[in-house]
Order: sequence, then structure tokens, then C-alpha cells
Amino acid sequence: MSSETSPEHSRDASYPRLDKLGLLVAGITHNLNGSLTAMLGHLDLLMMINPDLKDQLEKIVKMGKRLRGEINMMMEKADADGSLRIEEINLATLISLELDFFRGDPRMKHEIEKHYEPPEEFPTFHGLTGDFTHIFDQLLMNAIEAVEEKEEKVLTITLEVIDDNILMTLTDNGVGMDEATLARAREPFFTTKQPRPGGRQPEMRALGIGLTHAYTLAEDLGCTLTLESELGMGTTAALRIPYKEIDAKFRQKMLEQMEDDPFKRR
Repeated sequence: MSSETSPEHSRDASYPRLDKLGLLVAGITHNLNGSLTAMLGHLDLLMMINPDLKDQLEKIVKMGKRLRGEINMMMEKADADGSLRIEEINLATLISLELDFFRGDPRMKHEIEKHYEPPEEFPTFHGLTGDFTHIFDQLLMNAIEAVEEKEEKVLTITLEVIDDNILMTLTDNGVGMDEATLARAREPFFTTKQPRPGGRQPEMRALGIGLTHAYTLAEDLGCTLTLESELGMGTTAALRIPYKEIDAKFRQKMLEQMEDDPFKRR
């Protein structure tokens, strides 16, 4: 019997912990949303009973509604990331949503200058949304950490279509890597990050598995992920996506699923 592992199996094997995390996040955000809705209801009642406090209470209501929007976004992200549903993907929109999600990181919100102009019209393709959010999130987290020690922090994201491929690049002006470090960047558990007690970077982030996971997902999908870096100048991650091939593959899977499901055939 062959000991080779199919791409689908190797990718699916990486999902259990991510699925459990998604379920945990969904449960927590659901509970937070319920409590927040009750709080906003009580604030509305207080404004009716105490009209003199309306101005002050409205400020609290405004902050509560903003928080509810953030919670709803987290719920939608947890559902999309953990889902194995085949969906139509617009990468330009996906990146915009992920950047919105990362506004929760104070570095992204206040310190980093971001350059991203999503194309107004962009080709879509079928696939698993979680595959591409996981890849982009890992690349983005590495870029955020790479610019942390820089006085001026800049991230630039580009999207373009080249023949039958989508090319996404993410460039940072961070610390960069020398040739020896770059050669080992995709190795499991290899990291140059040193946890700093009391810092904003928790120790668990320095495990050296983020890029490995991104590379594995990209290869399983038939994509090509490359890194170019210069010490002290920054790094560019380039993801080449054969979107037409991926679309055809997942459309075929959808047909197979429909053939296996008598209810969907009706």
C-alpha cells in the first residue's frame, strides 16, 4: 500500500484544531452578543425613564453598537474560516474583510500605514474561503511583526490578474531576512522571534508554524507561495493562484457532492 498522502488529506488533517477554535470563538461571540443586546435594551429603557441623561447614555449606546458590529464580524469570520462549504470567492473582497478584522490589533489600527486599493472588478472562483483566509492571515501576521521595530511601518498589498493566474503580493518595510534565514523560513518550528516579557507579542506567537502552514495550504491548492527578502529592507510574499484550475476542481467537487446527495439532485 502506498504511504503517500493526498493533498486533500494533508490539508484536511490541519483543520481539526482550527475548527475547534472557530467553534470556541463562535460560542464566545454569541454569548457576548446576547449580553450586549440586553445591555443596549436597558440603556434604551433608561433614556425613556431619565430623559435628562439622554446625551450621556446615547454615547454609551453608540459605543455598544460599534462593539456589536465588531462581534458580528468575528462571528462571520469564525463561520467562514471553519467552514468546509464550497463557495464563490472574490479575493479582493476577502482581503478587505481580513484587513477590517485586523483593525482589532492596535498596531494595525494606529501604527501601520497600509496601502491597498481593491480592484472594482475582479474574477471570482470556487473554493474553500478558509483556505485563503488562513494563508493571507499568516502572511499578514508575519508582516505586522516584521515592521514592529521600525519607526515608519508600511504594508503594501497588490492584486492583479496575469493570464490564468491571480497574483497577490504583500510587502513590508520590516527587518527583512538574510539568505540563510530566508532559506529556512518555511521550516516547521523555525523562528527568529524572541518573546519579550510584558510585550504585546505573546510567547505562543513565536512557534514558527505560521509560514509552514501557509506554504502547505498553498501547495495543496496548487498555488505557488514565494518570499523575497533583504536584511534591513523588508520582505515581499507573492502568492500565485491558478484560479481557473481551482475553480474547475471545486466545481467538479460540487457536482460530485450533488450526485452523492439525493436531496440536492431534486
